Amino acid sequence: MMLRFLEARELLAKYGIPLAPSFASNDLGEIISQSQRMERPVVLKVMSSDATHKTERGLVAMNLSSDREIMLAFAKLTESVKSQGLRVDTYLLQEQARGVELMVGGKKDPVFGQTLLFGLGGIYVELYKDFSLRVCPITSGDAEKMVVETKARAFLEGDGFRGKKADKEKVKALLLKTAKLLEENPRITELDFNPVIADEENALVVDARIVME
Repeated sequence: MMLRFLEARELLAKYGIPLAPSFASNDLGEIISQSQRMERPVVLKVMSSDATHKTERGLVAMNLSSDREIMLAFAKLTESVKSQGLRVDTYLLQEQARGVELMVGGKKDPVFGQTLLFGLGGIYVELYKDFSLRVCPITSGDAEKMVVETKARAFLEGDGFRGKKADKEKVKALLLKTAKLLEENPRITELDFNPVIADEENALVVDARIVME
């Protein structure tokens, strides 16, 4: 069973795991009104328990800077949902975070129990297949090693890489909190925070998928 967005958000909040600023609603008027209180551009997504990979299924609209663009995106997303016969849990409006794309994942191993993964996120997950793995629970030292064992290290140490730098301590804190979440919720079989957008101030979960047994 995959948790719906609102359920996943509640679970993350319990462990102090920060989400990108977001607003969930099925009402276009509410979405537009809330977007006027956010820093634009914004992103509009369809959250559906029927669809794991939203981007590939045309369920994400990015770089929305005006009310009109949001209206058109809402209509297009609604049509995409109908054409694919998907259920809509909610429409999710988010500020479009910028920074280094990372991935934090978890999986219940039949032998070792809950395991935690970390690496570069977004399209780089499949491109590089470069990640670090630990069995939960983890220590601060484990979190440090997970960071330095991956190519993500380039963005988290020194001056960063190609103008992008993220705060290593924020990322380590996210790893520790996620490991605790996994350890204390043994019914979780899969967890996927991808992407996590990290900069010099925050490490924010932009998309969360949690599967329970």
